[in-house]
Amino acid sequence: MNKNWIPVSERLPENDEVVLVTCKTLKGILSVNRAYYSKEIGGWHGSGSMSGVIAWMPMPEPYKGEES
Repeated sequence: MNKNWIPVSERLPENDEVVLVTCKTLKGILSVNRAYYSKEIGGWHGSGSMSGVIAWMPMPEPYKGEES
């Protein structure tokens, strides 16, 4: 696994922090989605299916264009 990915078994992101997640379906298909973990609601929420979240990583810095 890439060193930037953090397994959910190790730790979860800060509450309501938007992150990238890797999800794995029952068929073993992997996908990457944007999501957040809510302690109040008790689970992952985001784009696409949030079943099978196995790892997460912080969002990258946005593109800022060329510096002048």
